Amino acid sequence: MGLLSEIVKSSEALRYHSKSAEIAGQNLAHVNDKDYARQRVLAREGVMHSSNFGGLGTSGLESAGLDHARNVVLDSRVINELGETASLEARKEVLDLLQSALGEKIDREGLTGGLDSSHESDLSAGSLTRALNDFFNAFQELSASPDEPTIKQGLLHAIDTVVRRFNEAGSSLEQIEEDLTVSVQRSIDNVNRILAQIHEVNKQVRRFQLQDKGTAVSYIDRRQALLEELSQIIDFTTEDDIVDGKPSGFVNIFANGADGEKINLLAPQGAKPMTNDWGQEIELASTGVVGASSAKIRAKIDSDGKLGRVEVLKGGSKYDDSKGPMLVSFLPPASTFIEQDDDGAGLGNANDNVAPNANQAPNANQATDRGGETAGTVGNPESSGNPLTEIKYKEGEVFHRNGDYYQALSPTQVGDSLDDAAKFLKITQPVIGGVIDEKKLRFSDIESFDKGEQVYIDGKVYQAVEDFGPVTSEIGRETEVEGIEQVKTTKTYSQGEVFNYNGTYLQAAKKVLSGSGNLVQFKGDNPTSVPGDLSDDKNFYVIGNSLPTKSNAPVPDANPYFFDGAPMIDLADGSELRLGAYIDSSVKTFKSGAEGLPIDTINKDGINGIKLTSGEIYYYEPEDKHFYVDATTFVPEGGISDFDPTTSSNFHFFKATLAGDGSSKTEIIRSTTPAGYKLGNGGLEELNIGIAEAIISDGEITGFNVINEGN
Repeated sequence: MGLLSEIVKSSEALRYHSKSAEIAGQNLAHVNDKDYARQRVLAREGVMHSSNFGGLGTSGLESAGLDHARNVVLDSRVINELGETASLEARKEVLDLLQSALGEKIDREGLTGGLDSSHESDLSAGSLTRALNDFFNAFQELSASPDEPTIKQGLLHAIDTVVRRFNEAGSSLEQIEEDLTVSVQRSIDNVNRILAQIHEVNKQVRRFQLQDKGTAVSYIDRRQALLEELSQIIDFTTEDDIVDGKPSGFVNIFANGADGEKINLLAPQGAKPMTNDWGQEIELASTGVVGASSAKIRAKIDSDGKLGRVEVLKGGSKYDDSKGPMLVSFLPPASTFIEQDDDGAGLGNANDNVAPNANQAPNANQATDRGGETAGTVGNPESSGNPLTEIKYKEGEVFHRNGDYYQALSPTQVGDSLDDAAKFLKITQPVIGGVIDEKKLRFSDIESFDKGEQVYIDGKVYQAVEDFGPVTSEIGRETEVEGIEQVKTTKTYSQGEVFNYNGTYLQAAKKVLSGSGNLVQFKGDNPTSVPGDLSDDKNFYVIGNSLPTKSNAPVPDANPYFFDGAPMIDLADGSELRLGAYIDSSVKTFKSGAEGLPIDTINKDGINGIKLTSGEIYYYEPEDKHFYVDATTFVPEGGISDFDPTTSSNFHFFKATLAGDGSSKTEIIRSTTPAGYKLGNGGLEELNIGIAEAIISDGEITGFNVINEGN
């Protein structure tokens, strides 16, 4: 037995030295391999045992696995430096392309050159800068000798040159953009490939190290090489996955989100695919006209997630913006990760996971992962489609939840409800490739909006958060201040603005900020409301339980009464107040075929017909609408029966606020003057989404103007 024991010990020692020689040769063979780290065989002395001849003996020298000469700090520095170098090289490449497109280069003859030689030494021949310089110099020469034919000809030549340089530069920049788009797509494909490979290597490293079989040196070398390759494409950080207080051998990869949060790209469940396809290519529906073709456009999103510009890929045909601007909206992405019931016990269990929603069709609202799985939740992925109560948003941020889009009206906290109208606005119908109703400020004295209606005002898109018109409604917020009951205003009112609270019409005596007015005296079933009184908090004048009605024969001694067309009211202190709103009962009814309208007007040519005078308001019975006569229109008697005011630009159709119970279509509420839509009082909220207006020429979309960058 002693001889056999010695033979076994010698065999173990020989195997150890054989492995050491093998690794030494392997190290020499890979001396120039930058992805290989020097390895060594770890020795382990055998276990002790009782000797047959007394005393203690040991088994032979054994191999305890492999180790390699890697340093975590140095590996991290290599990854960082490779990333910085690749970033600088990419920027230089783009700048070189731009410089070439503009025909620019630094071409100085020497630092001692005088000002006279600046033109020749600093400006490259054939460059855009040289063309601009020649263009302005030609104008300078023309100003000195405006009648010199040679100088005029030189100016024309300079103009032609600078135009050609701009066109050439524009074409070159578009080509550069297309090339960079292709390059980015290839880079993203490489990122997804590398992440998938790192995940596979991670599994092998974890398999060996969790079983305590030694260091998986070859797999770790391979992972380091993949991390170095990945660092040259994207910026990321790595963290060891911890299991039972010690590293499992798995490495998690994080990228920084838009708000600085750490988004996990590589979790134990697998790699998250990345894409630059935000569904930004949109095919606009055709106009429905026979022979019309659809346009195709592409959104360009900048690094801040805002709408940079819109590129026209195909112009389409027979588009028309004569009745209003054609707008296209671009909204933030929805979630592609949905909860999966993996254990059959219902959603929300620890065993449930998330997976891409393959059935979600990509469009203008292309879905992507918002990064719900951050550093604090590695290994327990959270869906970005989780209830809103688990996510907080900044003021103005637009997001997608449960099939709908919302906009945060104020900074929110975890636990806030989507139904809180003070914090969230549900975007009712995002505009995509359609004509939206454009409102003009000069009609703001009669315009009204339904809750959720979207309108285009002065280059911005708004949505009504409530029924909104010349007179608004106030709901009041009941509270207590030092034990005293109060009813605070929920909106901001400008001086002269009229609103209704609990059946009482009030007018702001000055600008009143939201929450600073107290309406407690008008609360209850029978509030005291004496016309002309000032409210207890000195912020509002009392108009009464109804608004004054404009009549054809004003009564000067009535209260309220009309003076110069405006309603007036006597105040308690004896002064007079011009009211901000009234009931207009002068609305006429326009029936089909203008039935009922007098046909006795004779125009200058002696032709009978009807005359619609500028400033008049009609109720158009066939379509249950109201219209304002924007320009005086004469309709001859022979054309009255076929006259359709909806086809004429002389008439502005609008939604009116009917007086009383709304039974009379010829009595509407209007403000005293068209002073704007009072956008600051919260009735209309600007949508913070990407909006672009189409430029249409001969029925074809030729370009877009970005009117709102969104987020």
